[in-house]
Amino acid sequence: MRDYLSIIKEHNLSNKRFGIIENGSWAPSSGAIMESSIKTLTNCQIVYNVITIKSSISDDNKIELKELIEKMSNTNEKKEEKKVVHKWRCKICGYVYVGESLPENFKCPICGHPASDFVQIQ
Repeated sequence: MRDYLSIIKEHNLSNKRFGIIENGSWAPSSGAIMESSIKTLTNCQIVYNVITIKSSISDDNKIELKELIEKMSNTNEKKEEKKVVHKWRCKICGYVYVGESLPENFKCPICGHPASDFVQIQ
């Protein structure tokens, strides 16, 4: 783990999210060491409390791990909504317009026909 942390620091890793899981049986302070190392990275965050597993996974650990997975997969940042792309084909010349919507005042750049001469194909 020390090597991994050293490598990500050398490569200037940034803008990442981390979850920390330590083994409390053989390395009870490893979580604190990982946390302090991650905090030195640019715009990186730890998304959950350090999870300590002692010897084997307990029922409490299973709950913590599920919560960690949930937090890692759901960012609180506003996600940019994906634009829906549609296609329209000109009934006259076959030109295909691609976009969110076909503007009412659109004219085909090939044959000059209006939007009313287009059919949605996707």
